[in-house]
Amino acid sequence: MERGSVGVSSLYAASEDFKNEIRARKEHWVHQHPEATDLPVHVFPFRGGDRVGEALLADPHKLIDLARAMAFGTAADEIILLAETYTTPLPENPKTEMPWESGELEFMANEYPESLEQGWVAEAITVMAVNRDGVAYNGMFPFRVEGDTVIWDEEAEAGTEIPMDQVAGAMQMLMEIMNSPHLVQALENSIGKELIDALLGPDGEKEMVARDFATISFCMEQGLADAAMLAGKPGTERVELIKKLMEQPSIKEKYKAVVIDPEDNE
Repeated sequence: MERGSVGVSSLYAASEDFKNEIRARKEHWVHQHPEATDLPVHVFPFRGGDRVGEALLADPHKLIDLARAMAFGTAADEIILLAETYTTPLPENPKTEMPWESGELEFMANEYPESLEQGWVAEAITVMAVNRDGVAYNGMFPFRVEGDTVIWDEEAEAGTEIPMDQVAGAMQMLMEIMNSPHLVQALENSIGKELIDALLGPDGEKEMVARDFATISFCMEQGLADAAMLAGKPGTERVELIKKLMEQPSIKEKYKAVVIDPEDNE
């Protein structure tokens, strides 16, 4: 497939299902954590159109390293990042009467609470996604929290494909990650596909679950993730294998944060 020949509709991140999931996650988090309502950063690797895992972290400075490890180890063909940030409908900072500079939105929200009340600045969930076909997507979902209720500003929601010549910052780093070989490709490039097949056997579900688990375990042990889980659709061989894996006492004791994703994405 020619890079860039598919559109943003090929990304799960751009789907209505994912938008609904974002809302549900945020609303659940606010109910469960009324004193600290900010969502942790989330990283979702997808392979073959299905979510294979998930990792959460509180320190955004580790985000790119976590995304790189997850994309490489799970052989993801789409990687999605979800983080809380700020947005604005205004072209200029009302305080300076100049175009917004980097970091000013967060500064205004923290130092001038009236900026949130007057709608100059809004909290938002940002979604960034890139696949191995060179498609990049950015979504923005503004909201405000009143008590234990999340109120979404649906009119201000936006989601768009980012042209490759306009990709920058964290999105550029994601693009570079997805342009690089993943684990299986790296092995094949090093010693050849025939030898890999001879050593590892057919690339069945058992082998993929083992690689995915090794990946999230690495991310936890290296301090890249605060929590991680394997994911799969209910009723599949993959989920049955994950259940058996999680029954092992040594794994349950060592990786308490590694759980089966309860989401049914069908």
